[in-house]
Amino acid sequence: MRPLSRRPSRLAATSGAALGSVRVIDHATVPIIPFKPRILMNLALAGVVGLLLGVAAMFVTEQLDDRIASPREIEAFVGLDVIAMIPKLSLWEKAGPNPILLDQASELPEFEAFRGLRAELVTRLEKIDKAKVLCVLSALQSEGKSTVTANLAKVLAMEGRRVLIFDADLRRPSQRKLIGSREGRGLEQVLRGECTLEEGIQKSRIEGVDVLGASQGTSGAAELAGVARLEQALDWARAHYDYVLIDSAPVNQVSESSLVARHADLTVLVIRQGTSRGAAMAARKRLSGMDVRIAGAVLNGSSLRGTEYGYYYTAYYTDRKA
Repeated sequence: MRPLSRRPSRLAATSGAALGSVRVIDHATVPIIPFKPRILMNLALAGVVGLLLGVAAMFVTEQLDDRIASPREIEAFVGLDVIAMIPKLSLWEKAGPNPILLDQASELPEFEAFRGLRAELVTRLEKIDKAKVLCVLSALQSEGKSTVTANLAKVLAMEGRRVLIFDADLRRPSQRKLIGSREGRGLEQVLRGECTLEEGIQKSRIEGVDVLGASQGTSGAAELAGVARLEQALDWARAHYDYVLIDSAPVNQVSESSLVARHADLTVLVIRQGTSRGAAMAARKRLSGMDVRIAGAVLNGSSLRGTEYGYYYTAYYTDRKA
């Protein structure tokens, strides 16, 4: 056995040999100014980057989301002036299950939206001496064009005008179900020459408003819309009423709506909030291509609240809470 006294010297020699392979590049120095992290600069940089990422995300989301959410989008993408914004009528208890604003609902602030629509259209048609014919259309089904038509007829009749609703949606008629009666003859029989206009017209639940429409859908609607009797019926209506409101089928889904709208003095395109921009743009393009005179768009089912509906809206709900 080797003596233990030799081991420390060997260890020292070994350590010295290992240190010989290490080379000092730079000597450590004590910093004159203590290191301080740039917290404010880092926070500012992070904020700017986050803002840029947020803006980019909003832009991408807006481009991917094709749904119309505001009047500005209708004006920017569809190219039509928004002449009225109609709130969701079914939200208000006085409107009941059927969103037709009858006499008992005349205090609803939604009435002001239809009164505003009435003012816009009456002003645009004031130079026409004879009875005015208005066509109410939508790009797709379930956008509320029939409800808008009935409520517009209501506010027009409130000023003492005689109004006829001409339900030209022969595929899915709805006006007789909404405010008329399903019994009796209607527009289909008139266009086929099976009855006279007087026999087909009904009194509605709205005072001063009559209805000419079908009780159920019919085949050959496109052909019936093109017959000469349609123009004759409108000429007769002009002679007996102050306003004729044509409720026709969705523009993008049937072929005859644009042809029917050509008989009107002005046409209104109803666009429900949430409708795709592409659908609304296609409807506008189709109507313009057929030389249909478009007064503007109605944003229906709007979720905007508060100041968007102006003085009356605020006053109404202030009175209710008082």
